[in-house]
Amino acid sequence: MNEIDEEVIALVKRLAKTIKKVGVKKVVAVLDELDTEENFIETHKNLISFVIKQTSSSFMVNPEELKRKNIRGSLVEARSMCFILLKKHLELTHEDISGLFGNKNHSLVSNALATFKKLNYDIKTDRKFLEIFNDVDSKVDAHKNLLWLKHK
Repeated sequence: MNEIDEEVIALVKRLAKTIKKVGVKKVVAVLDELDTEENFIETHKNLISFVIKQTSSSFMVNPEELKRKNIRGSLVEARSMCFILLKKHLELTHEDISGLFGNKNHSLVSNALATFKKLNYDIKTDRKFLEIFNDVDSKVDAHKNLLWLKHK
């Protein structure tokens, strides 16, 4: 099975779980509401903002500093985590993600994703990043579900 098939299966499972929880009528109503481009864009902007705020809070950095060039330390880690979460939850292009942070160099996003794939939970510094990632990821996932069902 290829990656797209797995994503479709995960989406259908998630949709079935949501339908079971809130009912078919509410899910259809939300999907109809999200069908408008304005709501779609607003929902994405809200999720982008949430990702940046949650990640900045977890790393105890100012969200505005993530847009600076020549950053170091926890700012680099926070921005990399934002890249990873935005790619995971919104599947934006690398160019779109780097543009959100005032940068035209999409290779920063590619490098963050490649580095993330190589992280090892057995290494102390990697474990710390992965634990923060899992925490923020679960918050983003919950917020994303709320946004999708917000307009019931």
